Amino acid sequence: MTPLPSLRRRLLLPLALIGVLLAGSAILLAHVAFSAHLHDQLLARARQLADSLGDAAETITDLDTLQRLVAAQGAAEGVELLVVIADSDPPRIIAATRLGWIGRSPMAVSELGELLDRHDAFDCHGSHGQALCYSAPQAMVIGSGDGDTGLTPGTVLVRIDRTALENNARHTTLALSASIALATLLLLLCSARLHRRRVFEPLNAIRLALEQRAAGARSTRAPVLYDDEIGHVADCLNGMLDRLDAQDEHLQRLARLYAALSETNQTIVRAREPEKLFSEICRITTDFGQLPLAWIGRVDARREYIVVSACHGPDSDYILAQAPIALDPDRPEGFGPPARALLSGQAQISNDTLTDPRTAPWHARARAFGIASTASFPIRSGGQTIAVLSLYARSAHFFDGDVVRLLTETTEDIGFALDNLLAEQARAEAETALRDSELRYRRLFEANPLPLWVYDRDSQTLLAANTAALETFGYGQDDWRQLTLHQLLPADESQSLAEALEHENADSETVWRLQRRDGSTLFAEVHSYPLGFEGRRARLLLIHDISARREAEAKLEFLANHDALTGLPNRVLLNDRLRQTINIAHRHGTRVGVLFLDLDRFKVVNDSLGHAVGDRLLQHVAQRLRSCLRAGDTVSRLGGDEFVVILNEIGEPEQAGRVAEKILAQIAQPLMLEERELHISLSLGIALFPDDGSDADTLLRHADLAMYLAKEAGRSDYRFFTADLNARALERLSFEGGLRAALEHGEFVLHYQPQVAIADGELIGFEALVRWQHPQLGLVPPNRFIPIAEDSGLIVALGEWVIEAACRQNRDWQRQGLPHVPIAVNLSAVQFRHRALLATVAGALAESGLAADCLELELTESILMQADRVTLDTVSYLKELGVQLSIDDFGTGYSSLGYLKRFPVDKLKIDQSFVRGLDAADDVIVTTIIGLAHNLGLGVIAEGVETAEQARLLLELGCGEAQGYHFGRPLPATEARGVLLHENERRQLSAPRLPLTRH
Repeated sequence: MTPLPSLRRRLLLPLALIGVLLAGSAILLAHVAFSAHLHDQLLARARQLADSLGDAAETITDLDTLQRLVAAQGAAEGVELLVVIADSDPPRIIAATRLGWIGRSPMAVSELGELLDRHDAFDCHGSHGQALCYSAPQAMVIGSGDGDTGLTPGTVLVRIDRTALENNARHTTLALSASIALATLLLLLCSARLHRRRVFEPLNAIRLALEQRAAGARSTRAPVLYDDEIGHVADCLNGMLDRLDAQDEHLQRLARLYAALSETNQTIVRAREPEKLFSEICRITTDFGQLPLAWIGRVDARREYIVVSACHGPDSDYILAQAPIALDPDRPEGFGPPARALLSGQAQISNDTLTDPRTAPWHARARAFGIASTASFPIRSGGQTIAVLSLYARSAHFFDGDVVRLLTETTEDIGFALDNLLAEQARAEAETALRDSELRYRRLFEANPLPLWVYDRDSQTLLAANTAALETFGYGQDDWRQLTLHQLLPADESQSLAEALEHENADSETVWRLQRRDGSTLFAEVHSYPLGFEGRRARLLLIHDISARREAEAKLEFLANHDALTGLPNRVLLNDRLRQTINIAHRHGTRVGVLFLDLDRFKVVNDSLGHAVGDRLLQHVAQRLRSCLRAGDTVSRLGGDEFVVILNEIGEPEQAGRVAEKILAQIAQPLMLEERELHISLSLGIALFPDDGSDADTLLRHADLAMYLAKEAGRSDYRFFTADLNARALERLSFEGGLRAALEHGEFVLHYQPQVAIADGELIGFEALVRWQHPQLGLVPPNRFIPIAEDSGLIVALGEWVIEAACRQNRDWQRQGLPHVPIAVNLSAVQFRHRALLATVAGALAESGLAADCLELELTESILMQADRVTLDTVSYLKELGVQLSIDDFGTGYSSLGYLKRFPVDKLKIDQSFVRGLDAADDVIVTTIIGLAHNLGLGVIAEGVETAEQARLLLELGCGEAQGYHFGRPLPATEARGVLLHENERRQLSAPRLPLTRH
């Protein structure tokens, strides 16, 4: 290939073109100049001839003499024509080079016609071609020939042939053009040679150097041939190549060290023993980093010396031949990089070992082995420096900032690996059992071929399977060929896995859940390879059953997060669950309770009965704690006799107090162990999120402090963390305890509010309302204790008492001959869902002897809206008993009225919120409820009627029954009996019924 063809063409061709243009211009200019010069010469000669003839004509009077002069001058070379014309009347030729023209009139000579019409010089045609004609007026003495000698005007005509002169000029021009062309050619050749030597050859040399460099010749440099711009470019290029070589060497060094780091990380993952890990690290570092020596030294037991633990590299004798390196900083070797790195915990770099004073004890050996740079990096494990990694390089300044960072990261990974190895030792027994199990499995597995099958990627049909696959999945060969890949995968995974394999063109390794013919599943490690099979696009699947390994990993996972003795979550899982519970509570705006429990005097059990009995006691405690909690709560063993309970999504602090009391009561139950009856107790502290802390550590700490407060208070008790919460919780729990005592001591009483017909005031029934006759607080209204009773579950027992008491009281009034009117009793949702409700109602009716239609049960909309089978069966059974059913507070809870079709209720009770302050809007709502009841054939009654105007409006709207302060307040049984007596009298007398007296 011609060097730099494009550059030569682009430089030399324009240069040649310029030379040709310059030469042509010079030749053209020369030709123009010679042509002008020729014209000037001819014109000067013509003028000279004309002037000489004119002068002669002015002095010569003899025509012969003038003719001889014309003939003489006309004989000169190039002169074709000389004519002297006298302008006499008529004009005539008096002298001419052509004798036949003399004496003739010039007008008669056709050849003179062109000359007579013009004056001065002009081009004309001659005998031999182009000529120059010149016509000049001239005064002459020669007259008409009659002896007149005065001056007569005349004309001298001259015609000179140009051919000879032009031929001479052409020859001269050609000679000059040849000279210019030759000079131009020589100039171009000289310029081309100069360009070749000073431009093309240096550039070609640079190009060849770059091509050699591109071919891999790293030592090639561009020659600097001349001290000019191209030479400067070559010099700069060489400098750039030097820098690129240095950078390339640096990048290669980093690449090697990155590869070493990657290999180190893989080695760390596989490492099981520190010494083997150290040996591999040294080997990897020297092999990948191309270093002459790498060694790792560990501190001896007395921390006095660094002992070489692993070493690798061609210069291993450099360190192996030396005695252990002392750590004493007062000794020379104790001042060296390895010792200083180990003592200071910082990397020590010596990039000029032969002059570094720290490496003075090794200067001679370093010079002998060709060591120029050293670096020592501390290796930390367990919070302290236990070893040092030392590396050696043959070039100075090898360990720059990037290299040091990579090697520092390597030593940090080594320390991390050592920490993991120490941690792994804690699980050695479990891992040994697992390895034994896996070893037995592998031996059994290796004795049999792995299941293999091939399937068509387009149709998903199975094309081939080996015996192991048939046996594993329970299919025959004929059955197998009719299957598709989807039939071997569970329905929830088949589509996604098949699509993933369809779009994957490379080898893959994934875990699948596969399905046998009998419907059972197995977890398998599936290796997939694309291949062509019988002209089809197929994949080969290799199946490795890992079900046993998955189970073992699950067991290990369980052991890592649970207490081995009790099976409860350990501290790790506790912290994780507590953080999750706090996050959920934060989003939902609820509380989290943390209970810290500690057994009282557990050490006495261990010391007196032994640790085996103590362990069994802890197991029983764990079981009892589980029985006290909800499904979503967590109980954990921290260690020893300490337990922690997490109560998620609690509403009030008192809920945590109730759980604490339940736990205390459960733990206090006697326990038989080793034929001994043990009585145990525990102290319990309670902390609440967000009241007592916003994070897991704070809550655990505060609950622990509260537990110690409980121990200081005498044990077998609990305390809240804050005094304010503690006081409020104790107050509510005291109130709850009072409710239990009130049930036992008969402190509840019933008051009865009349229900009347609005039109005439006829008594149509009572609503039984419970009151608590508190020994200290007096008569407590239901809004203070009913919510507590519902939260604590006492509402069931309280509701049973209310139903039984109302039935007994009504039956007593009937036996006294008083009017038979129904008594309405409210049922709470908790009471309604309780399994004993039906037995309670049936038993109360049977025991009291009250007719079922004299008992009315008021249900809330929330009860009926559940609309499940249990609710429907319960309502149906109550209706079969004959009791009346009404819906209390109708219209306040739900907008769906579909339940009215499913449940056989008798009456709707308009909530007092619609009655109180009736206005246009409430008129619409009340009218709608009344119309709905009438259309469904149900009764309707309004509660909360306090004024006569409200009663009137209700009656106008179609509601005929009501209760409220306008007709009567809730009355004790004795006063309610008086109302019944008054009603009885009016009925007997058939007197007009008047509204009841307001109380």
